[in-house]
Amino acid sequence: MAQHSANDISYYLSVAVSHKDTLGSIRHWSQLKIGYEEALIWIKDLSFAQMDALEVKSLPQKSLYYAKDQKLFPLGSLLPERNIPSLLWTHIERGLPLQLPALNHNYFGLTEPIHIELTLSHVEQEAFALLTPLSVLQEYIRMAPEIRLKNLDWVLVGTEKALVLRTPLLPIQGQVFWRKGNSLLPTGYDFIQYSLHTFIENLINPDQDQWIVWNTDASYFCIPKRYVEALSLSSFRQSMNTLHHA
Repeated sequence: MAQHSANDISYYLSVAVSHKDTLGSIRHWSQLKIGYEEALIWIKDLSFAQMDALEVKSLPQKSLYYAKDQKLFPLGSLLPERNIPSLLWTHIERGLPLQLPALNHNYFGLTEPIHIELTLSHVEQEAFALLTPLSVLQEYIRMAPEIRLKNLDWVLVGTEKALVLRTPLLPIQGQVFWRKGNSLLPTGYDFIQYSLHTFIENLINPDQDQWIVWNTDASYFCIPKRYVEALSLSSFRQSMNTLHHA
């Protein structure tokens, strides 16, 4: 795909009309245009990065193209497959309106378990949280200027670790996470069931009052947001005193 990475190249994708519902995962890319051609749905104006994004990779039975001289070439091919379709193009948000299903709020499909998986993501996200050993945080915070801790929050995780939230992250050892809603995902990972993210969060955290911290194997633990407090030397000492006297 690297040979087609120039900024002046246009990218297209097509999916069958029967898979229309799967396009909800890319509907938030507002620059996209959508058009209908009999049994196919066409999307244009994707960027090079979006063509390699998880949202596109997870679409079923898709075809990906780059455009040159009014013709469409399959990605990785130097031979054109067809002309660019002549369609009535419209913004994706208009051409793919949201449809809210009628939900039975008394049924959660508990007899049909959801198999949650995380996968590597090629879309770079801003780091948001750091899980670090308490001993490492203690050593750093003891010498750090107060301004370096400003705007950061933290919470104890068990008896040996701390979770530091918000940016800029501290320059210390630890596992880094980025934020997706109320989920904290290991940096470089995303849900393979991209379009089910909100549904999964609502099942685990219906009141949105917890942080869900995920591991790469899709196991997780929850931290009530009410336990999170501003990071400072005094708040750290107070929490450590409480921990030692528990």
